[in-house]
Amino acid sequence: MTSLRKLQHDMQSFLLTTQPSIYPHIVGPDADFITERLAVYSEAYLLRLQEILASAFPGVRAIA
Repeated sequence: MTSLRKLQHDMQSFLLTTQPSIYPHIVGPDADFITERLAVYSEAYLLRLQEILASAFPGVRAIA
């Protein structure tokens, strides 16, 4: 069984570098489903970071 620490590391690596080590741990009927599932999560994560940064630094958002 894979440790939580390893899963977290693999997910972080995927989000930051698209390293595929997380793929074997994602449940889905086929590779296309897994790829799409991870893409949705990755995009949502990036959008949330943008939202947080825009809220924390409204001046930067205004000039961007």
